[in-house]
Amino acid sequence: MDAYNLHLLLNYYPLIGAFAGGLFLILGLWRKSDKLKRIGLWIIVAVAVLVFPVYVSGEITGKAYPIAGRMDVLKSHRLSALGSFGSVVVAGLAAAAALFLIGRKPDKARWFVLIALVVAVVGGVFLARTALIGRQIKWTTGHVRDSKNSFRTVNKNQSEMGEKLWLA
Repeated sequence: MDAYNLHLLLNYYPLIGAFAGGLFLILGLWRKSDKLKRIGLWIIVAVAVLVFPVYVSGEITGKAYPIAGRMDVLKSHRLSALGSFGSVVVAGLAAAAALFLIGRKPDKARWFVLIALVVAVVGGVFLARTALIGRQIKWTTGHVRDSKNSFRTVNKNQSEMGEKLWLA
């Protein structure tokens, strides 16, 4: 599997995970349930780990397959991805700190839970924006893989549905 396919395969999981982790944290704070908070915190930590291969594979793909005429959208996607990456990593670090402190110092852990919640939701919004810009790159350029397994950009008016495989 190359970096392009890996990026397409993994890019929505951090988005879904950031909002799911935030939802569990909100429920845990509302119901005062340490179990729900721990689940939300673990999800956010997992998202922070998962965002690394997504970001790196996106960088590799962007450098390996430059898109002629769409560099403005690619640059916008790259900048948005950097903000998403940073916010999700900060949320993951706050969640890890909260998990470490939750049994030892509950007052300090509560602050880290709140920080993780806010930054995870903000990171989820950044991830959604990044995903939408990424979809613009994929669908407006007609980026396809031909039968020789090489990438090329086609005109949107060309009919490529015959032997060509559109990547989802």
